[in-house]
Amino acid sequence: IKATDAYLLTVANCGKGTGATLLKGQVTVKQAHGYLPGNKVWSFHWWRWFTVVNAFLCVMWIVAAGRHRNALMYVHAMITWLAFAALMEGALSFFQHREWNNSGSQHRILVAAAMGF
Repeated sequence: IKATDAYLLTVANCGKGTGATLLKGQVTVKQAHGYLPGNKVWSFHWWRWFTVVNAFLCVMWIVAAGRHRNALMYVHAMITWLAFAALMEGALSFFQHREWNNSGSQHRILVAAAMGF
């Protein structure tokens, strides 16, 4: 199918059985935006902007912490680690969604890494 339009996938069974028929398999559909399901497209954009904003905030925090390094307390170190963890979660989730959108399948390593943060 080369044209963009709404399509319907139909399966017909002309067998003699009167019971239910069980079908197994996969259907891969590439949309105009890529392979992501329609309900994940906005998640993809969300993770992109979350990562960009979080990277900016992390840089600002590191600059501020560096300027006041003599007055830092334990809580400031924890905030730094939490900001870094949020940045890593956002970046890994963005790369996971981007790879899924480009290839049509989720990579388990990226999913597991994103869930780790």
